[in-house]
Amino acid sequence: MSDHRLLTSVTRLSRPPPIYKTITRRPWRNLDVAKFRDALQQSTLCQPDVVHWLNVDDLAQLYTTTLDHLVPQQTVRCRQRPSDLWYDDDCPVLKRRVRRLERTARRSGRPADQAAWSTQRRAYHVLLRQKRENFWTQKIDVERTCPHKLWRSIDALIGRRRVLTSDIISVTEYHAFFDRKVADVRATTGDATPATYTSAPPHCALPSFDHWTSLTSSRLSSCCPTNSALPTQCQRGC
Repeated sequence: MSDHRLLTSVTRLSRPPPIYKTITRRPWRNLDVAKFRDALQQSTLCQPDVVHWLNVDDLAQLYTTTLDHLVPQQTVRCRQRPSDLWYDDDCPVLKRRVRRLERTARRSGRPADQAAWSTQRRAYHVLLRQKRENFWTQKIDVERTCPHKLWRSIDALIGRRRVLTSDIISVTEYHAFFDRKVADVRATTGDATPATYTSAPPHCALPSFDHWTSLTSSRLSSCCPTNSALPTQCQRGC
């Protein structure tokens, strides 16, 4: 008979509540380009006698009025999700293509449309994996000479990030806490003897500002060289 027993435990894990934001946008998918072109041709923009007297504000108002008639603005509430730095412009383009094929496949139900959707979905997943691997490989190679940045990038890669600040404490409570802290320190050190200072010897002099500048520059160049800067294509959202 085995002496092993099944141990069970209950852990309360709560996911952070989703954050929603309200934005105003236009449904550009519903825009009929032919109607938009006809509306501009019939407007004062295509009238030679009038267009010379239009300023920038008039042109912007004409453009906005035409769009409001064809594709009026809509206020929607969407969920705010963080975006990774490696998620560049190629990813949403392929994602929209996958979504379009998915809608076509679900609407028609034909095997050919299902196969096209499945192939494009696999290609999208391959693209995401390549973008993620290339970004982190290049970032670690660049920051190899600066351990502080390297470990910070590794922590972000494995999900070991710093805990976000909670909004439970208000600004007033936060300010009152430090006021009490300063008051406690002053009350504790109020009876202390005054500090005593001694004069420096005549031959001692503080280094000049140029000396500190050259020393700091040489230290930074040895720790974080200029070629370790993050590439421009990877600085999305910085």
